[in-house]
Amino acid sequence: MSVATAQSGRSQVRRLPDLSTTGARLGVILFALLVWEVATASGVVGPDLLPRPGAVLDVLVLWLRDGTLLPSLSSTATALALGLVVGTAAGTAAAFLLGALPPLAVALQPFLVSINGLPRAALAPLFLLWYGVGLRTQIALAALLIFFHAFLTVYEGLVGVEERILDNLLLLGAGRRDLMRIVYLPTAVFRILASLKASIGLGFLGVVVGEYLGSSVGLGALLASARSVSNLDHAVAALVAIIAVALLIASLVGTLSSRFEGRSLK
Repeated sequence: MSVATAQSGRSQVRRLPDLSTTGARLGVILFALLVWEVATASGVVGPDLLPRPGAVLDVLVLWLRDGTLLPSLSSTATALALGLVVGTAAGTAAAFLLGALPPLAVALQPFLVSINGLPRAALAPLFLLWYGVGLRTQIALAALLIFFHAFLTVYEGLVGVEERILDNLLLLGAGRRDLMRIVYLPTAVFRILASLKASIGLGFLGVVVGEYLGSSVGLGALLASARSVSNLDHAVAALVAIIAVALLIASLVGTLSSRFEGRSLK
């Protein structure tokens, strides 16, 4: 058997779990929609608690036709993407800094623990005073929520590198640049990708809270508008859109992570 044939076979084997996983996820979604429809249509769940799926779909179609949905999706996705970049970059830089300076890490540890314990979503009014209503507040909130998760994830990876690996590389003549290129940067990249997956929910929380508190566009603004007029159909439709965007971004990040891992193992 040739090498190309063996690689092709392994590639096909790797695709099978992906297809089965996708089918299982679609099945879960369809089952949840079925349960939702049955529960609301039969009256087990009243219309004052949850609207029927058809009513939510009608709202989404209406928003799509009148030009409400796409600008809101674009605004939320933009704020989330920028928040991910800013928060992850800042957290990674802080992790490398403290990893390179252990005394500084020891000195800052109690302060970092205290700040990390704060209810950061409650700082939204302060961000509104600093940056005003708009995209900057949403990016700042998302970045703040993501920063500590990215920092802790990358920092733990850097300080967790086995001394045996470093000693072996040093014995082979590796310098600091070699250690950075061979060990620390790949470790950080893997950790960054892992933190991106977990940070999506945190980023959405920051963006939606920022939009909810004061914005004329965005999924959070749609939620705020629905609350102000007590429109349950619109509120659930906004939540459905938020979940859909979160799933899409999580899928894209997962695909990126899988491809990177596959290339790194070759």
